[in-house]
Amino acid sequence: AFVANNGYLTSYTDTNTQLTEAEVDAFVSNNGYLTSYTDTDTQLTEAEVDAFVANNGYVTAEALESTIGAKPFIARSTNGATTSGSWTTVSTLYPLTEANHLTPTEIRTYAKQSYHGCSAYSRYKLIYGDGTSYASGGASTNSTSWNLLETSSIPVHAGMRGSVIRIEAQAYANCHVAYSRIDVTGFETSP
Repeated sequence: AFVANNGYLTSYTDTNTQLTEAEVDAFVSNNGYLTSYTDTDTQLTEAEVDAFVANNGYVTAEALESTIGAKPFIARSTNGATTSGSWTTVSTLYPLTEANHLTPTEIRTYAKQSYHGCSAYSRYKLIYGDGTSYASGGASTNSTSWNLLETSSIPVHAGMRGSVIRIEAQAYANCHVAYSRIDVTGFETSP
């Protein structure tokens, strides 16, 4: 009496709720599940695969024959000094193999001065095979220890061929001795 009529079961009758296999099949038919499966030939021939992937950016045999062999190098360095009051080449970085070209990907320019009261100016200059050149802006320090003044990162792509035949470290001093150093990372290629 205490728990009567408060929503709990006071009796339970089990009825058969089991479906037959035929009733289950009828219940789930036409709701997106497979009721049968037929294997079909999905194998492509080599010619069909070749046609499917043609011109999708992968290197072809013809393109492979025209790619450029390149020798990477990391942080090749050259340095020198001057007392000149105008831009002077103090050292030059050449390809390791004569007549090859350089493709720099990073150039770091450093400088130091022999006396604290003076300034050392440093830059790099790219000399191209056609006789033209490019000089970086240059920067200065009055430190007597090597200071990193500039890092130039140069992006490359597969079709780009270097035409730099040498890279010069240049410096000038407003008094005493100015030192310039460049560290170059990149690739060396045949012309």
